[in-house]
Amino acid sequence: MKKLVLLFLGILTFSYLFSQEKKLEFVEYKNINDGYTVYFNVANIENEEQAQLILKDLLAENGISWGRYFKSGDNRDRFQLNIDSKITANYIQNILLTHNVDYDYSNVSVNGVILNPPDKPVAIEAMGSPERKLADDFPVFERTENTEQDIENYRAKKDKWIEENPEKYNQELKELEEKNKWRENN
Repeated sequence: MKKLVLLFLGILTFSYLFSQEKKLEFVEYKNINDGYTVYFNVANIENEEQAQLILKDLLAENGISWGRYFKSGDNRDRFQLNIDSKITANYIQNILLTHNVDYDYSNVSVNGVILNPPDKPVAIEAMGSPERKLADDFPVFERTENTEQDIENYRAKKDKWIEENPEKYNQELKELEEKNKWRENN
């Protein structure tokens, strides 16, 4: 009798654990008029052609009004979509799986947990990523074990450079604005 009860409890526990739907949620999103702009990284995309086919299938769905594929700053395959409130991360995952790819789970949570959290974020400055060198003498972000101090040091160097080089700074800002306009239109 004891074995029968244990067997029954084991089957019940197994059924419960595997019957739970995994709820996926976008971590990176913005509210827009009638829905959201969502951002997510995808693992195992083989090439640009495959990425464009995935984007085409995504855009064919009612409820996805716009989208783009691009390589993120850390060279990950990334999508940005405008979706209505009925489109979920689970729904989009079904489309991804038809192409033998899936989220990389760095910015999509599973039952409230990010399975592949990105490295500790580093502040992005007005002049771009701290690791991006702009003018030849523009300060470079230097990483040590103390991220907060690294950010403080970088900001101090950057502020000093801006104070000493206002013409170069304004030129850099102008070039960045032109690049951003080009990206928005392409």
